[in-house]
Amino acid sequence: MAEWKYRIRIKDCFVDDPNSLTEKEVNQIGQNIAERIRKFNQKLDVNSICYDDLDNIQDSFCHVETVDDIDLQLDQLYDICDENRIWVE
Repeated sequence: MAEWKYRIRIKDCFVDDPNSLTEKEVNQIGQNIAERIRKFNQKLDVNSICYDDLDNIQDSFCHVETVDDIDLQLDQLYDICDENRIWVE
């Protein structure tokens, strides 16, 4: 079992029925997730192996327009975090 070094909490950014969201609501969720990643990334050393990856995915979340966009970015976030022992909840 993996030992997690860090944790990013994003689960409270989501809603029960994502299919009923407007583009503006989807974008707001993306902005909220991006803000959580930004705050987390500020705690890391700029030379950290995942700093740039998290910075890039944070930027991507700022530009989501659909639920599928969020899903795509979440897949990338989970991959980055798994590789760097960061628990996403």
